[in-house]
Amino acid sequence: MNRFRFWSLILATGIVGTTFSPPTLAQSLEPASSSAQDLQLGQTAPNDASLPTPGEAAATRPGINYLGAALDVGLGGRSTDPLGGATIGAIAGKFRVINASAFEISFRPSILLATDSTILLAGTIDFIQEGQSRSVVPYVGAGGVVGTGNNNGAFLITGGGDVHVNDSVTAFGQLNFGFFTSNTTSVSLLIGAGFNF
Repeated sequence: MNRFRFWSLILATGIVGTTFSPPTLAQSLEPASSSAQDLQLGQTAPNDASLPTPGEAAATRPGINYLGAALDVGLGGRSTDPLGGATIGAIAGKFRVINASAFEISFRPSILLATDSTILLAGTIDFIQEGQSRSVVPYVGAGGVVGTGNNNGAFLITGGGDVHVNDSVTAFGQLNFGFFTSNTTSVSLLIGAGFNF
């Protein structure tokens, strides 16, 4: 009986030693190695928080389409020509037609509210880089001047810029050169603001 108890005690000691053996040196160093790797990755990971997302970039650029009011200031030419006369009110807008990666093409109509109304119809190239944050978008273009009453038609060259005010409003300035059939050239500056949509 004593021998049986002796061998039982030895077996029990062996099982406990096998089950609850202390960790080896390599095993104890494993978590520290993983933590060091995690720390190194965290230090070298690029910080993308400062880069604007496409949505944020679009939110800081002028409106894609807008319609608003403006003043047309005559800067030169005959006073009887629509673009060379006094300062008059106007309705102006911008409508995007084509969206490319480095530029956009827009249609920009304007109505000068004089006794004999004049309509400016221009197609423009808008210089904007897709995905970039730009609060000012310059543009150039050409078109025509359609007069009513005694006003003559003309070939139109135009250029200007759209300025982001907020998510709802875009301000704009546009310089117009009208080449009339009467062999005269008139210049005017169109300044205003429009509501984005």
